[in-house]
Amino acid sequence: MKGILKILVILLQFSFSSIKNSKPEIFVFISEDVFQLSDGRLIVSGQIKSGNINKNERLIVKVDNSDKLVIIQQMEVFGKPNGTETGVKGDFVAFTISDIAKDKIGKGTVFLKKI
Repeated sequence: MKGILKILVILLQFSFSSIKNSKPEIFVFISEDVFQLSDGRLIVSGQIKSGNINKNERLIVKVDNSDKLVIIQQMEVFGKPNGTETGVKGDFVAFTISDIAKDKIGKGTVFLKKI
């Protein structure tokens, strides 16, 4: 019995130490397509290459050689239930943003999470 408890304690210590020492992945999203809505907002779709993202988070996108801050207003994660508000690495997502012209972003535009 003592041997089993000792092994269990070692396994628990190892699992918690690996969680404690792990660093979160940097969020990287690359757009595949951009659509403009009648109210001027943009729908940006593509795949999350690393990290994760939630609705209402702030993203950085390079526009005219400067960083532009945008906020995800609405988001859909394809292949997951409606209302899913978190996208993770590998997910295909679409989100709406505003305050940026459609001709400023397109296929291949990189979005990063504001830290």
